[in-house]
Parts: sequence; structure tokens; C-alpha cells
Amino acid sequence: PCKISALTIYNDIDKPTRIGAGNVWRSKGNRYRGELAKTPSSNKAQMVTQYNLKGKKLRVFTSMRVAEKETGISSSTISAVTRGKLKTTGGFIWQLGEGRKKIDIEKYHASTREHLSSISKPVIKYSLKGKHLAEFPSISEAARAEGVQTTLISAAVNNKKKSALGFVWKFKER
Repeated sequence: PCKISALTIYNDIDKPTRIGAGNVWRSKGNRYRGELAKTPSSNKAQMVTQYNLKGKKLRVFTSMRVAEKETGISSSTISAVTRGKLKTTGGFIWQLGEGRKKIDIEKYHASTREHLSSISKPVIKYSLKGKHLAEFPSISEAARAEGVQTTLISAAVNNKKKSALGFVWKFKER
């Protein structure tokens, strides 16, 4: 750790650049207006295109901030969609730049389906007497088919509960 005296900081704050000991100093309520503040930001606004969930181009915005102001959708979640961290936000698909008139929705969602199928484990539903009743590609699909939350079936397949919904649930052996 570097030891900087209060006197050094006090003297550096009075300089026009407010730079000293490798730091830029400022006091509360006193904005820094030195050389570094005049350096243009490397963060350039990027155009972003808004699509509906069917892939139809709706609007092009000059930046994510403008999109946020005009739609009320957070620019950070718009950014997450453009980086592939989310598929949609605010009920829309977002892409960087001035996009095409329409995007192929099947292709857009294919990567998600492929990823989910690669990490999903098939689940088998049995009667309490052990009779094979149904098979599902995942806990989510089983829960959707049964009309319940995934946590119920998950607890059963992970042996936290003996059964769920009056059935025994097991992961399929691969």
C-alpha cells in the first residue's frame, strides 16, 4: 500500500489538473475538469434495432440509451440481449446496428434449444407402484405437461422428496 499524506492530497487538489501521486483528486461537490475529463470517451453509441417476437423490424434507435428513453426498457437489458446473454427484454428482440427487415425466428431461437437439449436430463414418471407412465426430455417439460412448478418434480428426482403429485419421478439413465 502506498502512503500518501493528507498534505500531499491537499496540495494536489489545489492544482488545476488535480493530479498527484498517480491519482486524480477531487473534493465533494467539486467536479474534476482537468485534462482527463476533456478526453473523449471511447464508448461510442451504437445503433440498435428493435424487433417484435415474430422477427419483424419495428424501429432503429441511435443508441441503447435513446431506446431506453423512448421505450422504458432498461439499456442494460437491451445490451444483454445484443450480447446474447438474454434472448428478449421488454417483449422485444434487440440487435446491434441497423438490422434487416425481418429476422429468422427459428434460427434465432435454435441456439437456445440446442443448448437446453444438451444440458437437460430426461425424466421418467412412474406410478407409486413403479409402472412406467411417461417420459419427458427435461424437468421443465414434465412440469409444463403436468401444469406445476419445476421445483415439485425437481425435489422428487433429486431425492429430496419420495414423490410429487402422487407419482415417482426419476432421471432416465443415459
